[in-house]
Amino acid sequence: ALTGFLVSIPIFCDSVFVVLSPIAKAISKATKKSVIGLGVALAAGLVITHSMVPPTPGPLGVCGIFGVDVGKFILMTIVLAIPMAIACIAYARLYLSKKYYQIPNENGEFVSMPYQEPTYENTFKMEEEGLPSTLQSFLPLIVPIVLILINTIASALGKTTGPMEILIFLGQPIVAVGLGLVVAIFGLGKNLDRHTALSEMEKGMMSAGIIMLVTGGGGALGQIIKDSGLDTYIAEGLSQTAIPIIILPLIISTLMRFIQGSGTVAMTTAASISAPIIVASGVSPLLGSIACCVGSLFFGYFNDSYFWVVNRTLGVKEAKDQLITWSVTSTIAWAVGVVEVLVLSFFM
Repeated sequence: ALTGFLVSIPIFCDSVFVVLSPIAKAISKATKKSVIGLGVALAAGLVITHSMVPPTPGPLGVCGIFGVDVGKFILMTIVLAIPMAIACIAYARLYLSKKYYQIPNENGEFVSMPYQEPTYENTFKMEEEGLPSTLQSFLPLIVPIVLILINTIASALGKTTGPMEILIFLGQPIVAVGLGLVVAIFGLGKNLDRHTALSEMEKGMMSAGIIMLVTGGGGALGQIIKDSGLDTYIAEGLSQTAIPIIILPLIISTLMRFIQGSGTVAMTTAASISAPIIVASGVSPLLGSIACCVGSLFFGYFNDSYFWVVNRTLGVKEAKDQLITWSVTSTIAWAVGVVEVLVLSFFM
């Protein structure tokens, strides 16, 4: 959860979860903790700061629309994000880890079994010879994260010309992760013969292929709903009602998120509609911008690509279990955020 909380501040959570989920699987295999609890904790840490803290595009865009100081916004949202992450960790640890007790086997497949307490005996002892060094092991993860980070920061600062163009290209998520794959092949696979290396790569393609398909399908569903104009129609109607001012951006963002799936679209649309009303009413623009970001966390489900990335990567296949695993988790983060916004409204 802490890893996700920090890494996703400058990087899209979808890409980072794909890159970092093998760590959750490896810890699960070593400690006998459920991969569902570990994976959901990672996913929650990622999505909370991705939705709340600049320089990810959504929160950064909201800051621009409201005209608030980005530095103040970052400090405020990091503090607010901590209770949200703690609540999601508690749900993952106390409920999901026991309800869905799954451990990866030697072939990387998830095996369900009766719950048992985790064990840490001999967990981190190096018993096998010929293992790669720490640097070699982490380099396939570090390379794409650093490249995407450079891309994000350079784009946010407007440094997109000259030599930075090359780094920005290399920092595109698909290019960066591709380079991470190349590093993995030549670094971790240097002691493997050609046939074994190709066989291991095929296993990765088999597990990743279905994730790519269902993620694309979920994203396409959200795009269809967005293009229909239904979300904007409802949001504009809400802006003309007698709803309390600070509740307005929260409700618009929440409904937008539920209707079309994209948190970034939800918060920026809510900000565009509610910012003039917030400013004219004298309510703190900083609080209004936070409300837009909080609303974008509500109940991620079938029209949200991240819903599919998390569930398919963790081997959750039944719709009911998928909703319990991720939709409820994202809603817990949203609920804590709503309480925080309401409490802050008494002081700001």
